[in-house]
Amino acid sequence: MSVKEKIFKIFEQYEDHGVYREIEINGEWEEVSLEEEIEEILSKEESVTEFHVEAESMFDNPGITIYSVSVVWIENGKLEAILNYEIDSI
Repeated sequence: MSVKEKIFKIFEQYEDHGVYREIEINGEWEEVSLEEEIEEILSKEESVTEFHVEAESMFDNPGITIYSVSVVWIENGKLEAILNYEIDSI
């Protein structure tokens, strides 16, 4: 699985949750962030030398919050990017 595919897989887990979600670890509920999960994946990839992950709230009201997520990394000397990926929190 490519790095980009791994990132999109993480994005799927956050659909309708926003950029934070709760997961159960050893019987305890812990909050994890989209940015932390992506950074963890990128830091473990030997082919990735640099990266930056940023998630910003673009629209917020009582019914929905929309986030824009951008990820940029250097993989095997080549710049890769996913820009302005939309994550909603309902």
